[in-house]
Amino acid sequence: MILDWVRARGRVSATEAADLAGVSVGYAGTLLKALAAAGSVAPGRPNTAGRGFFYIPSD
Repeated sequence: MILDWVRARGRVSATEAADLAGVSVGYAGTLLKALAAAGSVAPGRPNTAGRGFFYIPSD
């Protein structure tokens, strides 16, 4: 579901992923980090934290 969202929209934040998946923002961040480690998404900027941070599709 999160991968479909990031591919369709071009980006996803932990807050958006949390809303989509019905989980906490912290857990959504963990899920996004795992997707990034698997190569499914990439960080939107080199500093992988902070307000406004998001992930982009890596495809």
